[in-house]
Amino acid sequence: MNFSRPEIFAEWSNTYTPNSGGIYMLLGHPLGNTYPVLYVGQSNELARRISEHLEIADSKYRGEIMYFVYALEPNPYTRDLLEASLIKKHNPRFNKLLKSQQPTELDELARILIANKEAIQKEKKQRIDALMRYLAQ
Repeated sequence: MNFSRPEIFAEWSNTYTPNSGGIYMLLGHPLGNTYPVLYVGQSNELARRISEHLEIADSKYRGEIMYFVYALEPNPYTRDLLEASLIKKHNPRFNKLLKSQQPTELDELARILIANKEAIQKEKKQRIDALMRYLAQ
């Protein structure tokens, strides 16, 4: 996923942000070469959604959000998975809703894939063991 270069949040203009579907991250003051991720979100209309964040920035974020980045992603299902994955990875402190939810669909899919792989390996081992017993007779 290719995110845009960091934009200064306070100087944001919807002229430079597309009004199409994508995922975005609101970033704090840089710590060396890294930017702490404070919020991860996704929207069908990035420019509108970032504008909404700017309107509430004075009261909710109190100047903590300094930059934002975005990546275009037209598929809403993919955006949901990316958003959940980024929230899990960065643990942004302003994302309270997704932190409190039950395991994500991505977690459930990973659990199923691991269980299937383990079952296949167990079956393969049983076949090899049975063949070895047969050959040992």
